[in-house]
Amino acid sequence: MLATSNTRKSGSSGILFLGLGVIVVAAVGFLLLQDPTPDPVPPGNGGTEHSAGPEDPERPEAAAAAAQLEVRPGDRETLRNPGRTEVRAPGETRSGTIFGLVMDDQNLPVRDATVTFKELLKPEERFFGGRSGDDILVYTKRTNKEGRYWFDNLPVDTQFETWVHHREYAGAHGQVVTAMPEEQTIDVVVLRAGFILAGRVQDSGGNPLAATIQLQMRGNDAFGSGDPERDLATGRRIEVVAAPDGSYEVKRLTAGVWKLVATHEGYADYIESAVVFAGEQSRVDKNIELGSEQTLGGVVRDEAGMPVADALVSVSRSRPRPLITSNGSSGPDGRFEIRGLPDGVYTVSAEADGYSRTSQPRVEAGRADLDLILHQKGSVSGRVTGGTGQAVGRFSLELMQISRSAPTYHQVGDRRPFSSPSGEFLFDNVEPGTYKLLASGPGFSPTYSTGFTVEREEVQGIDIQLSEGGKLVGLVVGPDGLPVVGAEVKVHGRDWTEQSSYGLFGGRSPDPNNVPPQSASTDRDGRFELHNAFPGSLKLEFSHGAFLSEFLTVDVVEGGQQDVGVIKLRRGGTISGTGTKGDGSPLSGGNAFLTRQEESGFAWFSRNGRLDTQGRFRFEGLRTGTYRVVVSPPETGGFSLFPETESNSRTVYVVEGQEVELKLIAQ
Repeated sequence: MLATSNTRKSGSSGILFLGLGVIVVAAVGFLLLQDPTPDPVPPGNGGTEHSAGPEDPERPEAAAAAAQLEVRPGDRETLRNPGRTEVRAPGETRSGTIFGLVMDDQNLPVRDATVTFKELLKPEERFFGGRSGDDILVYTKRTNKEGRYWFDNLPVDTQFETWVHHREYAGAHGQVVTAMPEEQTIDVVVLRAGFILAGRVQDSGGNPLAATIQLQMRGNDAFGSGDPERDLATGRRIEVVAAPDGSYEVKRLTAGVWKLVATHEGYADYIESAVVFAGEQSRVDKNIELGSEQTLGGVVRDEAGMPVADALVSVSRSRPRPLITSNGSSGPDGRFEIRGLPDGVYTVSAEADGYSRTSQPRVEAGRADLDLILHQKGSVSGRVTGGTGQAVGRFSLELMQISRSAPTYHQVGDRRPFSSPSGEFLFDNVEPGTYKLLASGPGFSPTYSTGFTVEREEVQGIDIQLSEGGKLVGLVVGPDGLPVVGAEVKVHGRDWTEQSSYGLFGGRSPDPNNVPPQSASTDRDGRFELHNAFPGSLKLEFSHGAFLSEFLTVDVVEGGQQDVGVIKLRRGGTISGTGTKGDGSPLSGGNAFLTRQEESGFAWFSRNGRLDTQGRFRFEGLRTGTYRVVVSPPETGGFSLFPETESNSRTVYVVEGQEVELKLIAQ
């Protein structure tokens, strides 16, 4: 039995970043600018969705066309009780409210448009992983008869990208917004008819083909889910079938770059990775010719020669250009066939749950005798107990790789929860290598296992005895002696330095002493308690966005309690300002990048953030020194890839306690 792919293909690209080295450049470029993930896509990648919204069955009157393009003060009073006083418990997360409006290009309100806010991950989260699927916040609302919408209870300081879709219009991006404690009214989103792609599909002999035309919006924003069904529902993927005479027309295309795929049974797929829609010309004509179909097929087996079912088989053309990828899966007998391929030389890869990935390079299209052998991954088993030998029933394990060339352990992005009354565990699907397990459980300090080497079999007897750790308490105050609410207390190894919090990924690099991350926050009285602290010599970091960080070295004893006393934070320097566009309007949702300039000439990438609805930015808690600030448009994403000019960047010297204001323009 053959399993046939749906022959979806994608290109890939990379970007050069700040001269930080070839390896980092390649990784960052791939993660941020890659095409949507090829089919099949694992389920559950849509995020935590909160779907609700204001609806009104009445059609807006013609007079509503003159409605102001902003939320009016009276509207707020109809949406929430203005006399309510919010009382929050200590440590309760604050929430924000955002109002908006959707109009068409005739200045008429658009009713029943779907507005989606999706959490925008930080660069370090995109690179290191650990945040995906149901961990990402997604909120949706529908506009009312006046085209208005609002989101309540958004977590403060969380950034969201905005996408608006309506079945009668092309989809549109709104601005990137940051939820704040005060209410905000963001820019109006204008929906338009969009662009049209039209033409005729034929074979190499000129015969018309009723081919399927697919257009997939490309980009590195938060909405590039790679889920075909989700993208179809939100207007980021559009499919049509050509008429019997081969003619086709695709409407409601958003300005930007799209990937075009045309398919027809028995023909090679036509792929064009970058079809650009921009400018005043709303219609693009494109005739498509489908050539002869090639296939690649064979069987996927394990080391014992047994067929492996449901293996993901991927093919990637290396010659000639452009790069083309496709995939399918093996059937119950291990056989597979990838169809719809053009001529060329491919690399064929296979992977399956419990097996390592295997590849066969330089394969000419047309072969049906490929034999792909998968090697089984290893596993590790053991038992987790407490200090007295009792079984720990609930715990989590994280796989940490040990490098021969460095003393630090490295996260591989594999952390799993376990529920086991006996404390026993089996951690499977582990690639060959040398590792430790980091175990965590309620009431215990994070504890490492002994080191072990995994090959292709199960490593047994890796028992972990969790320690209680120590307890740290203290008080954090400001320069005036008043308590600082919401200050963060972080645990580091003794060799950790402040510069470790700088850099491309904001301090997410491995701890020099392999101390697991732990933290606590101060309450309304400025006091904190950090339970089950990792035993040993630690460096505590006390930080708050408005103050300079302070550091204290302590020795934590298992089962002991230590009062670190009063920690006084100092006011740092502040750089604030506004970013505008060339026409003087606010650079809403744009990016602000801050780097600290060292005497050696090296610039530490320190912080980045989004500009608010008025184009404002603010960096607080800066030590005395020289800093450079750059602003860029929203589409540049979370990294400073925008060219620096005299108008969009400035180098300033900041003194602790001083505020410097800047006005920058991104042309």
